[in-house]
Amino acid sequence: MNAQHLGLKPAIRCRAAESCADACEREQRACDEARLAEANTCEMLMRHFSCERCLHSLGADQPAAVIADAPQEAQPGACLVNDGELSCTGAHALTTRLCGCH
Repeated sequence: MNAQHLGLKPAIRCRAAESCADACEREQRACDEARLAEANTCEMLMRHFSCERCLHSLGADQPAAVIADAPQEAQPGACLVNDGELSCTGAHALTTRLCGCH
């Protein structure tokens, strides 16, 4: 199981291009947008990923880490804190999400 603790429940790290809904389902759990909000901090992202830095961004695929082999313009190695609406269904080929499931 690819999980670390987020509050009292484990957080799930997605595969690249995988949504939180799919990652949580893979663990027989359900994505919880309230728990996504707990994951949406630089501190939580850095605890679960090897980020070089945190950037504030907008995207349905966030909170997330940009994969290491992403093109330079995509900011490889960065953790992305979402300043917009959080979504369980967002995914992107160049990011790995941190998800809150219940």
